Amino acid sequence: MKKTVLIMMVLLLTICSVCLPPCGCGQEDNAYASAYIEKAEKIMDEVIEYISTHPIKSDSSEHSFKFQDMRSRLDKDDAKLYDTLLKAARSFKNVSVTCTVSSMEAVSNALYIDHPEIETYFKMLETDTQEDSEVKYSSCIFLPDARYARDSEDIGAVRQQVKALEVVAKYVAGRLPKNFSVIDKYRALACYICLNTKYVHIRGEMPAYAVNAFGAVMNGYSICQGYAIGFEYLCRMANLDCRRVRNAYTDDNMHFWDEVTLDSGSYYIDVTWCDGRGDYSEEDWFKWFMFCAEEQHVADDGSKTTGIPLE
Repeated sequence: MKKTVLIMMVLLLTICSVCLPPCGCGQEDNAYASAYIEKAEKIMDEVIEYISTHPIKSDSSEHSFKFQDMRSRLDKDDAKLYDTLLKAARSFKNVSVTCTVSSMEAVSNALYIDHPEIETYFKMLETDTQEDSEVKYSSCIFLPDARYARDSEDIGAVRQQVKALEVVAKYVAGRLPKNFSVIDKYRALACYICLNTKYVHIRGEMPAYAVNAFGAVMNGYSICQGYAIGFEYLCRMANLDCRRVRNAYTDDNMHFWDEVTLDSGSYYIDVTWCDGRGDYSEEDWFKWFMFCAEEQHVADDGSKTTGIPLE
C-alpha cells in the first residue's frame, strides 16, 4: 500500500511539473521533491509501525478541517487588498501597494492563515513611508528553502518548491491508516513533525522557513510558529480539524500551538513542547498532546478548550 501511495505522489509531481511554465530544471525539481518523499516514507514507516502496536483507542468521529475564511472578517478596503495580494502570490508576480501598517498586518495575517503555502515564498516588505501614515510595500518572492527571504530570479524553482511542499504533505497525510483512531491520526502527524524537525536556536535574523510550514514539513528546521503551522498544514491535507493558536503574551514570549477537535470537545496539541520532551514513546511526550487549556497556554483571542481531560 505504502509503495503504491509513493508511486502516485511521484506521478502527481511529474504531471504538475508538466503543467507549470518551463524553468529549465524540471527533472532536478522532481529529484528535489522525491528526496523529501523518500525521507517522509522512512519516518511514516516508523511512526505507523509504532502506533499500530501501541494504539490509543478512541470512539470519536473525525471532524473535517474548517476553513477559517479570514478574508470575510476584513473590512471592504482590506478585503480588496487581500484579493490583490492573493492574485499576485498565486501568479508568482511582484506587486506594490500603499496602505497603513495596521491594514497590511491584518491582511497578511488573514492571507497566511487562509493560504499557508503562500507564506513559504511571498511576503510584503516596507519600502517607503507616505503621507497620512500610509506606507508603500513591495512584494518579495523567495525560494522556500532559502535561509532568508530575498528576491529570487528563478520563479520556476520557487513554483516547484511550493508544489513539492504540497506533494510531500499529501503523501504524509495519505499514509494515515484508515483503521487508526482519530487521536492516533493526530498523533501520527505530530510524530512526523517531531521526527522531521529540530528546533532552531539562533540569534539575529530568523530563517524564513523556520516560521512557516516549509521548515517543519520539509527541511526540518523550525521554531514554535513553524511547528504549529506545519502541523496545521498536515491536518488540512488529512482533512482533520485543526487551527493554530498564538499565546496572549508579549512578542518576547511569543508561542504557538494548535487546537484540534474530538467528539468530546476541543483540545490543544503543542508539538514544539512534545518534541522538547523527548521520544514520542515516552510518557512526558503526552503531557502536551491532547491537553486542556492551562496557565501556560492562554490564547490571544480569549478562546479556551471545551473538552474534558482525557485519561
